[in-house]
Amino acid sequence: MKQHADQDGPPPDRGTDTGEGARLPPSPTRTIVLAVDHLRDADRFAYWREQWCQGTVGVTGELTRGENHGFYARASAWTAGCVIRLRCETGPFRVARGLPEISRRSWEDWIWLYQEMSDGVRFEHAGNEFITHRGDLLLTDPTVPFSGQPRSAHDYRRWIVPRAWIAPHLPTVHRPLSAHLTGSHGINGLVQTYLGALNDALDECDSAGLSGVIDNFCRLIALACGGEAGDQHTAIRTAKLRQVKEYIALHLSEPDLTPARVAAAMRISVRQLHLLFEPTGSSFAEYVLRRRLDECRAILQRPSGGERSVTDIAYAWGFNNLASFYRAFRRQFGVSPGALRRH
Repeated sequence: MKQHADQDGPPPDRGTDTGEGARLPPSPTRTIVLAVDHLRDADRFAYWREQWCQGTVGVTGELTRGENHGFYARASAWTAGCVIRLRCETGPFRVARGLPEISRRSWEDWIWLYQEMSDGVRFEHAGNEFITHRGDLLLTDPTVPFSGQPRSAHDYRRWIVPRAWIAPHLPTVHRPLSAHLTGSHGINGLVQTYLGALNDALDECDSAGLSGVIDNFCRLIALACGGEAGDQHTAIRTAKLRQVKEYIALHLSEPDLTPARVAAAMRISVRQLHLLFEPTGSSFAEYVLRRRLDECRAILQRPSGGERSVTDIAYAWGFNNLASFYRAFRRQFGVSPGALRRH
């Protein structure tokens, strides 16, 4: 079996034990990796269905005639006490979760968030039919049967979060939870942005910090499903600030990266933009300046950085006044750009 795990920990919270096979590991964090590369072609799907589908996720699978040849599959399961992240890439097959699978592993304490990374899947869940596209999110109650058929392959992340952290914020009409989130604007865009940031930072979060991050995310999910804004302001602000910082990163080298421009792109007022930065201890201008200085320093410290003049580097990263750049650089790093390069 191509499988490994790291970072042992205490017993998992209720709900992380998923039955036989590639069992989800204990908290605080641990990772399982599973693949079929080492198996004969004829044995791969049966092994995958038993170890991953039934043993880890609690679903079953069925190949259509002729799909067994060349079947490939690889996946990982990362878990902590308040969140589980599954990453999976396989050849096409029909996946289903019916009453037999639910009775063996109900996942009653959890909600599933499916993040589409393939060409799409046709899902049926709780009387709804969803056809996903790359980037879509699907929120489902795993105690309700579902089925899915991919267009070409399975490629997804599945986030599993505590039901108790979402349910209190949901409107009654969204029980059982069965929602398809599409588009990159508005609250759906905030959810996608937050999820991208969460994926990037997950391995670096400690247990205490992770709980707060997941709680904010659950509140944001509930809001996207029609819940009241209520106490969700912190989650919204966090996600919106992440969107702003991603926009800044894309346009950092442009001299006209002004608060008015960024606010217009984010569809908020300039005052709202400044309020987003207020809790961070840095203003919008300070954040942009620090990011530009960091980029300039990184270039100056590279072996190849000596091929470009300090002036060229400064102007390439949005500075339009060389004297101001030198003053800001020395104030930030305690050394001039030229002295840093000589070191």
